[in-house]
Amino acid sequence: MCDSHFVRVNLLALKRGTLQLGPFVSALLRSAEGLPTPDPRFVLSHSQGFKEAYHPHYRIIRRDIFEREILPLL
Repeated sequence: MCDSHFVRVNLLALKRGTLQLGPFVSALLRSAEGLPTPDPRFVLSHSQGFKEAYHPHYRIIRRDIFEREILPLL
């Protein structure tokens, strides 16, 4: 369900202190509201090769919440 209505937020913003945990977690939780609970049989993850090559460290947040609440903090 990742399309133009969602953005990836790199967790380095938290690690570096650019973004505080409270606003991030609030945005993350509200981004999940109303989404259907995934069937565990169909939950996708990055392949082991992708993880080893790119070390993905991000979370998905709704674009409107990101632009209104997170982007001004960065």
